[in-house]
Amino acid sequence: MSEEIHNPFTLFSLPHSLPVDQQVLKKRYFELQRDSHPDQRKDSEAQSISSSLINKYYVELRKVSNAARYLLELHEVDVNSAQQDPEMLMEIMDLEERFSDGSAEDVLRDLDQKIFDNINILNTLIQSNKEQKIDQEKASKTWQKLRFIDQLKERYT
Repeated sequence: MSEEIHNPFTLFSLPHSLPVDQQVLKKRYFELQRDSHPDQRKDSEAQSISSSLINKYYVELRKVSNAARYLLELHEVDVNSAQQDPEMLMEIMDLEERFSDGSAEDVLRDLDQKIFDNINILNTLIQSNKEQKIDQEKASKTWQKLRFIDQLKERYT
């Protein structure tokens, strides 16, 4: 199997950064599905890319925390290596409470800002990987926070 198949960013011709451009992702998804259709296959490489793999990566890259996980794994970061941060868990509980208090619009705005902030942290860590070894602990903790925020947003939208 080629590196392209193991790397969803390469498969979809996406830059190795966050956030994933959802319009480009969708366009490439339809192109890949068309090209991988049995009636359209012209070479062995296209045959090795299954429709189910294209579907899997498409669904996963639509969620920012999944895209971040793939990107970090490409940089050899074990996203589950850091212990959960008690402060982050308290922050998530506070956000949950704010949702239950009925201020959903404000909380959703806060979640969008937190997602943006964590994406910037991860992009900075990944860019620094070109000059020095990536901070595994910080990258893992940032991803865990992003995942919780992403899940919380998904639950309330």
